[in-house]
Amino acid sequence: MPKRNFYSLVAIPLFFELGNVVFSFALGIDILRKTGSSINFAVTVLADPLAMLISMPFVGKIVDRYSKKKIILVCEFIAVTVLLIFSILIGLKLSAILTIAAAAITILLLRMTGLFVQVSLGAATPQLVNPDQIQKVNAINQMTGGLSNILGPILGALLLAIISIGQIAYVQVTTEILVLLLSLSLVFSKEKAADIADKLEKVKHEGSLKAAWLYLKTQTSLFALLLAAAAANLLLGFIDVGMPISLVRQLQASNQFIAFNDGALSLGVILAGIALSIMKRPVSLYLSTRLIKYGMLVAFSILTLLNLLPVNTSIYQIAVLTTVFFLGVIVSLASVPLLTHTQLTIKKSMLGRVLSLQDGLMMVLAPAGIVLSSLAFQFFTIWQSFAVGLVLSLFAVILPSTRATKDH
Repeated sequence: MPKRNFYSLVAIPLFFELGNVVFSFALGIDILRKTGSSINFAVTVLADPLAMLISMPFVGKIVDRYSKKKIILVCEFIAVTVLLIFSILIGLKLSAILTIAAAAITILLLRMTGLFVQVSLGAATPQLVNPDQIQKVNAINQMTGGLSNILGPILGALLLAIISIGQIAYVQVTTEILVLLLSLSLVFSKEKAADIADKLEKVKHEGSLKAAWLYLKTQTSLFALLLAAAAANLLLGFIDVGMPISLVRQLQASNQFIAFNDGALSLGVILAGIALSIMKRPVSLYLSTRLIKYGMLVAFSILTLLNLLPVNTSIYQIAVLTTVFFLGVIVSLASVPLLTHTQLTIKKSMLGRVLSLQDGLMMVLAPAGIVLSSLAFQFFTIWQSFAVGLVLSLFAVILPSTRATKDH
């Protein structure tokens, strides 16, 4: 495989993720400042899961059926067109309602095209690099995703202080064009005409998401890791909601410490990504599944005890930072091996749908976890709310379907 494929597969997600985080953050803040309405701000945030719900039924089937490179190029062209139209509309000084509508539609379309690009790249990776490079690519992309989540809001805020949101859209156009050019450089392994015809026939007869789900269930250890990762994604909602609440109520912590604590999660993701990128062999499904399940159990046990027992402030701060960092490591241990083993074991004719199913499951459970944790922290004390997460993590440990076998 050409070496440039490896570098392009690493560079594309970096520019793609960073550009999207910068633009989305800047757009949300701009809407919030201009309208003063949290509901209007929420509209731009909700576009993310809405795009997943709209796209999930057909994105995988399209990726499995058609040229992945062409899908990426078409989606990038659409993204550039949408951003240019948005820039023109913003320059027309529209009313508040029309501005919000334009922003929501823009984010929705960018997320939908982004999902096609993400699934296409994931499904194409086995065709673009050697099998021993797949985990390295995924680990580096996980690491750059963590960096984007740290740097994106900072860059978005800085740009918004200097230029208008319409001009930031032009910056994002530049980023999308760069991604398009990098995508053009990808060299796919050539498939024989007979293989292409056979793949299209399989997609035609196995085209439903239900077929992909039933097929995924036959991959016992991979399915166990998927469920463990999904449970971790649900439980992270307790961290997103609960950590700021506990730090403010228990420590009267400053905004700086809360932000620093939030950064500990991304730091764990980044460092775990570095470690996974230098490993010569993928982490086994069995080991990854056990680390995720028991790691979440330990983390929520610590958080429950910290808020139940009288603990020195300094010890509380150190324990919380360490636990959140550890959770960031778990995020990488969940996502990187899951994606890597999926790409290595799932048949090509089904890979796009399986990847879209996995992304959809994670996307649905993330807001579900936030809603569940919000209710817990509304009606229970802090330690009781974390105890709810502890019970859920314990349930994930004993659930039979999350038990991977040692031979994987």
